[in-house]
Amino acid sequence: MSIKSCASGHKGGSAVFPSCILLISSLPFRYAQYKGEGFQGLWSFKLDFPDAGSVSDWAAEAISWMVMNGVINGTTDGNGAVILDPQGGATRAQIAAMIQRFCEKTAK
Repeated sequence: MSIKSCASGHKGGSAVFPSCILLISSLPFRYAQYKGEGFQGLWSFKLDFPDAGSVSDWAAEAISWMVMNGVINGTTDGNGAVILDPQGGATRAQIAAMIQRFCEKTAK
């Protein structure tokens, strides 16, 4: 999936393709690394979500950093449990909230 299709495509209302949310969520982490933040060397962070095992290997580092820094907080499933839902979609509002939290974190 390309950045172009993430930016222009959507399925069903305002949901973004699942692979887009992983791609989009990795961009702020890569930017933070560029600015000298982020993980340095070997690290390990256990994601405390019941569906954490569904995070793609290539996105695990970025998702872990985003959770540790409060940029991603998870979402509630139909049973009231807080999950990451890494293979699901995200609304534009959820992505906007993630970007706002990232901006607030990096503005400090």
